Amino acid sequence: MNVHTIILVISTSFMAQFSFAQSPPSTLPSARYNSQINASDYVVTQEQRGKWAVNCRQRINPTTGDKRCSATDGRQILKFKTTAPAPAVAFEKAVTLKNGYILQLAAFSSEASALQFQKNHAKIPTQIISTTIQNIKMFNVITPVIENFKTAQNHAEKTAQILGYLPWIRTTDSI
Repeated sequence: MNVHTIILVISTSFMAQFSFAQSPPSTLPSARYNSQINASDYVVTQEQRGKWAVNCRQRINPTTGDKRCSATDGRQILKFKTTAPAPAVAFEKAVTLKNGYILQLAAFSSEASALQFQKNHAKIPTQIISTTIQNIKMFNVITPVIENFKTAQNHAEKTAQILGYLPWIRTTDSI
């Protein structure tokens, strides 16, 4: 290959990428995965509980089923399901659940990466669990179960000093 051929290949490749970048994005299909999610299908409630913002959503039709909620203080996220009428009540129940909490330290698309993370942070007791979200298998590095929310918060803050970021506090039933 001579210099002119190499330049031609590079410029053709660049032009192909440039023209691809300028083409309009394709539209998404109107229905995916057997259902369509519209904001009008849900009742969304939001409340403030101290420094925590509590958000819940519940399907309008059918109205049976749990509210899916999340609470955040800007640094931590707590996800939970509830049948309580008000998000603040749901939040109080979520932080006092008997089943416990875990800290999710990291999530990876390969088990080898999760094992490497675990090896790099051997001083932190962890285990690896696999979950599937939207047909994608993930390997989550989590701590053993912690009995109450306050202890989980303390654990998260101590772990953040080691990791450099605050881990995600999750209820055991959200895994």
